[in-house]
Amino acid sequence: MFSSEITSNFFGEGVWIFCFFKLMKVVLVMKKRGYTAFEHLPKWMLLSVFLIHAAHAATCDFAPVKKEIDVITNVNTSSGQEYRKRVHEGWDSVKVLNDMTSADMRASIDVCRFDVAEYLTKLGFAPAH
Repeated sequence: MFSSEITSNFFGEGVWIFCFFKLMKVVLVMKKRGYTAFEHLPKWMLLSVFLIHAAHAATCDFAPVKKEIDVITNVNTSSGQEYRKRVHEGWDSVKVLNDMTSADMRASIDVCRFDVAEYLTKLGFAPAH
């Protein structure tokens, strides 16, 4: 939420494109002067831009995951009773949650694994192993 806003502002495409072209200019000037140490730097910088954007795409949207956790851990439902029984038997709380959700939600839980473990601990379940 707040951290993703900061990273989207800091790692905005315009900033990276500007820095990349400035670096290309520096590399071309250095190459003209005979320096060869920086000739691969633009390739590495471009690769890092792609990796940062890929990591930014996998940021955690915890609101739907939290809603699903609340639904599954509800005491008044059969899924909540089953969840509490399995965790009480010693199963990993996040593993049981993964087993009881859909494939799409499993992917979201995997991206938000830290937040899920923290929230489950706040609800009184054993921390993830």
